[in-house]
Amino acid sequence: MPAKKPADLVVRHETLGEKNQRLSAENVNKTGRSLPTSAPKELKGHTFARESWRRLMREFDSLKAERVDSQDRDLLIAYCLTLEEEQDLLVMRTAALSDWKDRREDVLLHRKHMADYDREGETWDVLVKQLVQIVNKVQSAYKTVLDIDARLDRKRSSLLGYQQQMYLTPRSRAGVVPERAEEEDQLDEMEKLLGDPAFQFEAIVNKGGKNAV
Repeated sequence: MPAKKPADLVVRHETLGEKNQRLSAENVNKTGRSLPTSAPKELKGHTFARESWRRLMREFDSLKAERVDSQDRDLLIAYCLTLEEEQDLLVMRTAALSDWKDRREDVLLHRKHMADYDREGETWDVLVKQLVQIVNKVQSAYKTVLDIDARLDRKRSSLLGYQQQMYLTPRSRAGVVPERAEEEDQLDEMEKLLGDPAFQFEAIVNKGGKNAV
């Protein structure tokens, strides 16, 4: 069963008692101390992580719902460092991809160079060996790109886990469908009947219309 959402993120109808009960349960687990906008000392020397911290704090401060408090400090630090690690991997991938393209171009140039030589003799054998070496370097460079891609996938999977915990994805923020929708709908109608005079009048008129038939 998925974890319950914070009260401020629940979009289904709740009675006042249900909402107060949910808020009371949440407040028990809150420290009442917010996180600072400035990055903590653990992120010193991590420029990208520090910028990520400040950006997240600005976003959290602009929300009505309280997503995090002081007890989530370590979680936020780990998340910001992971964001920086992802950025480092992207830089590495760009360099590795450029290296692969350059080495692939070396193969094409070497093949054109070989076209100017006779296929017999010692020179040709040397050129063939050089081509094999260049091709091996191309394959090695391509494997490096694939390895970085695999690391990026794992890193992004970790980031997704952090984001889901802090309700930073559209799906995690989406409303929860009640398990007993029909029963809750019936309760909603009864609450309206008991608490809304206009609804009571409409119900009486409708009942009178049915009796008339």
